[in-house]
Parts: sequence; structure tokens; C-alpha cells
Amino acid sequence: MNQDGTTNGITAPSLRSQQQLEESVYETFDINPEEIQMVEAHGTGTKLGDPIEFQGLSRSFRSFTDQKGYCS
Repeated sequence: MNQDGTTNGITAPSLRSQQQLEESVYETFDINPEEIQMVEAHGTGTKLGDPIEFQGLSRSFRSFTDQKGYCS
């Protein structure tokens, strides 16, 4: 869980903070994103928050692998 404290609230997350948190978790717990099969995301259904969360996940995955299409 991460809250950078500088956004407009939970429906408008910080892309940078999302990415940093995810990368930190993968490194700390020696998780290979290529082995992740499913992600349960925040998914508020907002036009602002959902794309930010998706981009955070995408960028953090890409920092560990070039593979695509392996996570449902």
C-alpha cells in the first residue's frame, strides 16, 4: 500500500508512486513479474484513476522484463 499524499485522493493515484511501490515489492520479495498470472487492481472505474494504475503496473513490469502478453 502506498500513499504519496500529493494527489487529489484515492481515485487519482500518483503514477510515479504506483510504479515505485510495485518495483520495490518485486525487488524486496524477489518476485519476477514474468511469473505473475493475475493482478487484482484498485479499479474504481474512473477515467482518471484506472489508466494511471494500468500505466504504473505496465511500467513496473517493463522494468523487469521485455515479455508481453503473459499476464491475463
